[in-house]
Amino acid sequence: MKKFLSDRNFYIYKYIMKDGLIVLYHSASGVYYNLKLVPNEPVDYYIKLSESEIHLNKLLGRTIRMKITGEMFCIHCHRKVKKLYNNGYCYPCFVSLAECDLCVLKPETCHFHQGTCRDENYALNHCMIPHYVYLSYTDKSKVGLTRAGRELARWMEQGAIAGKLLCSVSTRKVAGEIEHLLTEYVADKTNWRKMINTHFIDEDEFASTYQLLFEKIKILNVDEIEMVNHSRCYRFFYPMDPLYSQSKLPVSPASLKENEEFEDTLISLKAHYLIFKNCVINMRRYQGYMINVSY
Repeated sequence: MKKFLSDRNFYIYKYIMKDGLIVLYHSASGVYYNLKLVPNEPVDYYIKLSESEIHLNKLLGRTIRMKITGEMFCIHCHRKVKKLYNNGYCYPCFVSLAECDLCVLKPETCHFHQGTCRDENYALNHCMIPHYVYLSYTDKSKVGLTRAGRELARWMEQGAIAGKLLCSVSTRKVAGEIEHLLTEYVADKTNWRKMINTHFIDEDEFASTYQLLFEKIKILNVDEIEMVNHSRCYRFFYPMDPLYSQSKLPVSPASLKENEEFEDTLISLKAHYLIFKNCVINMRRYQGYMINVSY
């Protein structure tokens, strides 16, 4: 085994014997933080391991080997821990950070106005700023909200194949209240198994649902709401090995196990899922884990 790049980036090349031949393969190790998604056709996927990035689109159709070492680090304070909470946080951060509070999942329960927010500066920079309420199409039409300027990232993270803005409001709390009202007419959750195999939008259903929600928001007659007239409908296409474009993708979840190498052929990427020939891995589960990836 020979090192080709600096230890800081954790890049090495290894070799294995296969059918009597020496096969070189690339390996990168580091703490997994997230998947970086870049708008493109198709969406560009990068896996971030410590200070290194691997462009996953280029690995479609190739055998990927993954292994977690058992080491875990908080994605906020970077402290080494024995257990992680809420997809990557140590317990002290989990119970003290504003981004780990319940109101992140239920924005309508925001308690900033009561003076009990965990972090006022976080709220001022992330919550008390303009937000959009939108309609996206994942496995079906779905209502949601996001900070202004982050809508494309939000739609890619949830595996949406289409997204369209409904209205703009001044705070996350107001957006959450509107979203909560609209769940009477449309879902706010995604069935991830169906999402993985949803490649085409029901145009009529999406258009009629959008119009329904648009009218429901308008009749609220709240001065703070600014409707997004003539909103553009954004479309998203996700990486897939052409050999599997006509096939139903697998939806059986797989788990990475400590010091046990996972190996399979990468065939597609969508939302936070790596889709292999035989199974699917939800990478959000491994934020903060030390992972080795070889290909």
